[in-house]
Amino acid sequence: MALTREQAVREQRNLAKLANFADNMVRVPFTTVGVGADSAVGAVPVLGDLMGLMIFSYIFGKAKQLELPKEKVFTLIAYAGADAFVGFIPGLGDVVDIFSRPNRHALRLVTKHLRDTHQISDEVHVNKPWLDEFLDDRASNPFWSKPAVKWFVLHLPDLIVLAFLAVFLNALVQLIGAIGAWLSHPFG
Repeated sequence: MALTREQAVREQRNLAKLANFADNMVRVPFTTVGVGADSAVGAVPVLGDLMGLMIFSYIFGKAKQLELPKEKVFTLIAYAGADAFVGFIPGLGDVVDIFSRPNRHALRLVTKHLRDTHQISDEVHVNKPWLDEFLDDRASNPFWSKPAVKWFVLHLPDLIVLAFLAVFLNALVQLIGAIGAWLSHPFG
């Protein structure tokens, strides 16, 4: 399947959306660490493993469609097998899913192949696929092309979580202060 560079970027972005949903939906701000639907559903015996297998099957089908070399396809199969094997161990499978993020490893193989084949150096469309697509859809408008606007849009989820954490920590400090004041003067 011959792809243009733009089509390759779109394929990478679509695979990244799926991998992010599965492995990294809720992220720690300004990091790549997170928890996804695969880990959340993985707590339900068999259902989580079936969901992981479905996601891997899709990535595997895409890899074959994008003509990934056989040795990389075998690596994808090894990831799926290891994930399924560990997934059957209650509790341990969920923890391993959170830290190993098998769908991200599979995605990395496919995107590296597309990157090498189509000389793609930028990675923002893989790291933040939904926001990159949002900016890409508005590329004809000069406002959205400004570097400060792009940075703000790409970091908006992190900024929202940081603002929430700041409000939460402030409320926690206020609560501790109020409890401390009450304990020091319980009858006053």
